[in-house]
Amino acid sequence: MEPSSIDFGTLAQEEARTATVTITNVGGATLVIDNVESTCGCTVATPDKSALEPGDSTPLVITFNSKKFQGKQLKHVRIHTNDAAEPVFEVDVNAFVKVPLVFTPGNKMLGFGRLRAADAIPLSVTVESTDGLTVEIEPVRVNEELLKVSILPTKENVPTKREVRVELADGVRPGTIREILSFRTNI
Repeated sequence: MEPSSIDFGTLAQEEARTATVTITNVGGATLVIDNVESTCGCTVATPDKSALEPGDSTPLVITFNSKKFQGKQLKHVRIHTNDAAEPVFEVDVNAFVKVPLVFTPGNKMLGFGRLRAADAIPLSVTVESTDGLTVEIEPVRVNEELLKVSILPTKENVPTKREVRVELADGVRPGTIREILSFRTNI
């Protein structure tokens, strides 16, 4: 199979790119492609033919959609065949999804879990500029009766990164808390 990996380079969110790899039957019997699967719904792979006679080749068209991903992405396409020596082979799909701000954790969700308010530890999201710009963050919507939000420098103390720290407010009552926090940035 050529190539055994694809690098789609840098993409924006919601951008799709397509590349083709060639599967060649170098054996002495018919090669049957039983199944092609990917590790993510964002990556789709389709061979033109599912049966290859010795010496035959088929293109495998692979499309990657960056969706709402951010940063480095590594996905895999697995090709299942009737080849007894190597029944499954894999194509690595690499991409970098560029966004103005990268959030860590990437899902931008924090959960305190089930606990007593006195046992809660602060949770954080790191916000980083991918363009080397100074990050300024301002809370816009925070229920201060439930949560205390602080915008802090990160351990690296660089202007391109900020930590958004969330804590339970003093005296918060027992119960389930589901809140959406809104912030404004300069980027």
